[in-house]
Amino acid sequence: MLYLKARTGSPKLYGIEGPWNIGDPVHENLALAALYQQRQLLGLGNCNFNALWADPLLNEYLRGVFWNDDPDVLLFDQRSDDDANFSSGAKWYQQFNSAEEASSNDLTNFTGRSHFWDMQYLHGMACVSGESPQTTQARILMWAELMYKVAIGQPVNGNPAAYSTTPENVAAILLSAVAIPETAPADPTLSFGYYFSSATKPKNTVSLKTLLTEGDPYTGLDIAKRALGTVMHMIQDSYARGHTRRVLTNPQDVQSQTATSITFKPGTWGKWGSVLTFHTYRGQNHDEHKAFDEDSAPMDPTNPDSFNNLVGGRDAIEYCRQLLSYFANLVRWEAGADLFFANVFALDPGATPADTNVNRVPMTGVYNTGTGAVGTVDPHWKLVQSGDQTAPAYIVTANKNWINTQSSSKWISVAANTQGASNADFVYRTTIDLSGFNPSTVILSGLLAGDDQCTAIKVNGKAVYAPFGTTDVPDLSNGGYIATPNAGPGYTKYGGFMISGTRVFKPGINVIDFLVHNINGPTGLEVIFDTAVAVPA
Repeated sequence: MLYLKARTGSPKLYGIEGPWNIGDPVHENLALAALYQQRQLLGLGNCNFNALWADPLLNEYLRGVFWNDDPDVLLFDQRSDDDANFSSGAKWYQQFNSAEEASSNDLTNFTGRSHFWDMQYLHGMACVSGESPQTTQARILMWAELMYKVAIGQPVNGNPAAYSTTPENVAAILLSAVAIPETAPADPTLSFGYYFSSATKPKNTVSLKTLLTEGDPYTGLDIAKRALGTVMHMIQDSYARGHTRRVLTNPQDVQSQTATSITFKPGTWGKWGSVLTFHTYRGQNHDEHKAFDEDSAPMDPTNPDSFNNLVGGRDAIEYCRQLLSYFANLVRWEAGADLFFANVFALDPGATPADTNVNRVPMTGVYNTGTGAVGTVDPHWKLVQSGDQTAPAYIVTANKNWINTQSSSKWISVAANTQGASNADFVYRTTIDLSGFNPSTVILSGLLAGDDQCTAIKVNGKAVYAPFGTTDVPDLSNGGYIATPNAGPGYTKYGGFMISGTRVFKPGINVIDFLVHNINGPTGLEVIFDTAVAVPA
């Protein structure tokens, strides 16, 4: 999200400070950091990376990065000899404030649509609370495909016979002629043409070039760089905490965390993985949106470590760096660029519908199975129902047939030798303490495997997970999510699960049961919580 601040000095300019509301224009610095790492590949070896808006070769990328926050191009006074001539910003503020206060979407307010309404995907966000993560992801990938194809000169009008052209030629087609995706989806909102018509501003009768430049007369205008810059912005935003919630893949490096901040041990930084939740800006607490995005340390595009304390900053740089490599090598969309974007915006198996809650924090006291030594009783899990009438849950060496790829967990079983009663049901139990948290905001997600099959998960006695075909099918409104709906996870591959706190969690101690059915021979359970978060009470 964009926060403007007037700057003194020569020249006077406005910096994009969103999504990170700190003292430097973060989007530009993140882009410059990625460009610096690919400077030789892109022919930018002699450019000045230490001063913003000082080098015309870099400025065209930055104008593209700027566009998502300023799609009406209201923050620049267009000139033929200068692509960094900033306006007062008054018109931009007027459009932004009008959209923020409006009760309905104004299709002629492009700035407002991108920040508050139906085009928030330009910022890696959902358009409304409750939107499915799959829908948000599809809209983001739709835009990524369009702009990437423009940047490399790949046709976007559904004409695969036109194998290659130029960015200028591609950008010359009218919005009404764009066919992204090439096959019309069942949901019209997942098609580019849905967002532009005779009733919108801009109308669908203008060209892609006009969409991105509003007729900018700058003689050095480079439409490829501007198109690519819009995608860099979207990638950067998607790693900002106020825009998305992602899996933290290196929780062991966290030094401290509160409801509004997270810091990592010296020499480390947050490494964020798949998307758990896309947030939406409308209805979001703006202070919470900005809280995770503050960092007093100055940013140096030539020193990636200067971004270590900026949540998501290092990931944003790395994936923009990779994008620049695809761009420089003119990798066609279907030749690998599509997989790159699918990876950047990959959904976690436990991804949840969009919301406005940005300040969930990790909960302590949530344990994977097998956190002790093999052969000992698991201190955090116990067996409460067993065909063998055995109470402890032993940490065991995985059977040769069991999947065993997780370093943060081990299998547990009814016995040290893993042998259990035939045609028997086993219930493994763990507890979590929600004292100090709002139970309705809890999200637990992760992976599980069971021998022969994990048949259900219950929270405080309420079923939140069960494969179809069983007698204990849950009311999904309890907050369950089934990633493997046709059969419970067996022992050769993991299944994903997600439990949200809408109806099942309560203040204080909560009981979570994992039910496993054993046909015969070895039996056991492995559970890995990759996310355990809630909003502090």
